[in-house]
Amino acid sequence: SGLPLLYTQPLPFAVECLCFVGADRLMLGGVDGRVREWSVPRGCQVGQLLVSHQPVWSLCRLPGGRLAVGCEDGAVRLLAKAPRQGALWE
Repeated sequence: SGLPLLYTQPLPFAVECLCFVGADRLMLGGVDGRVREWSVPRGCQVGQLLVSHQPVWSLCRLPGGRLAVGCEDGAVRLLAKAPRQGALWE
């Protein structure tokens, strides 16, 4: 609609980084080691994945639709959209 995104409710988790992976999808990384997928139009979380037992400090969308996840342990993990039903990322 061209209007600025404004979400005024407090989130129940700390967000350390974020990255758009499409026009209506936002990925959020946090200190709990999870990457959460957020629906912008709906204003809610649509999935999450425990990536590490260390905080997630950085996210980057890569060509081909993969997502690079940088964690406190120094590892960069690569995620792709899950091919199986019910899973968002693997």
